Formats: sequence, C-alpha cells, structure tokens
Amino acid sequence: MPKLIISLGNSLVNEYPLTQENTTVGRNSDNDIVLENPASGHHARIVKSANQYSIEDLGSTNGTMVNGQKITQPRVLTAGDVITIGRHELRFESDNAQSVALEKTVFVRMANNPTGSAAPTTNPPATATKTEPSSNTMGIKMLDGVVLVLVVIVAAYLGWKMGN
Repeated sequence: MPKLIISLGNSLVNEYPLTQENTTVGRNSDNDIVLENPASGHHARIVKSANQYSIEDLGSTNGTMVNGQKITQPRVLTAGDVITIGRHELRFESDNAQSVALEKTVFVRMANNPTGSAAPTTNPPATATKTEPSSNTMGIKMLDGVVLVLVVIVAAYLGWKMGN
C-alpha cells in the first residue's frame, strides 16, 4: 500500500498509509496529515486516481516542492519522490512494482516506419532526456545503501559468532 514517510531533520516523525481518495496535508487540525509550522493551514492535497497518486499545492504561502522543484500544478508521484513542505520531508513509497519499473525506464520513440523494420527513416528519431535526481533523492538512496551494507555486516558477524 502506498504511504508517506514523514521526517523532520534527521528524525522520523511518522508513516501514513494513503488509504483515501484525497489526503490533505497542512497545519490545521482538520487535515488528514497535520504538520507543524511553517506549513500553511491547508498546504497540499494528495489525490488517488486509478493506479496513481498526484500531489497539488493548495495555494500555500511557501509552496510545495517535489524532488527539490517547486510545483505549480498537480504532479504525479513515483516511488521515492521526496515532497518538501516547510521543514518536513514526506517520502512517497509505493509497493507497486510497475511504478518503480516505470521510474527507471527511459522511453525512446522511433520515427514512424510503415515497414515495421528497424531501418532508419528520413524522419529524425525523438531524443530522450534524463533528469538528474535532486541531491535529496541521491542522499536518501546513498543512505539506503549504507544501511544495507551495515545490515549485511551485522548479519555476517552474528552468523560467525553463533558458529563459534
């Protein structure tokens, strides 16, 4: 089930499963997810539509960022996206393998070729561009790798200790 993992600085605050069609985030107590200042009263909304989730800013004072970029219109979320609201980071997690696979796939569209062969046509192919992840996303992925290495080392040590 998709969820938001909320942190403030280096501290985990909470995890919220996304079980509703609409999940509101903000400072006021009538939100589904309540954050401390400097979030706006009704800061953002996460909307489930079909098999995807998107986030939209609700006219907040300081804006909503996704992977370090301020959003000005609804944005589809993919696994690992980091939403920044004030000093809070909300990491979108999804166990939907298709979402993860799609995030790591680069699509290249070939020019129309009526013969169906792979031979080039006179139309130039579309170019593919890749957006580099933000430093926040890279930092989280690096931290995940470090944690994994530490878990492997501890497991090997405990296995060795139990064998002796």
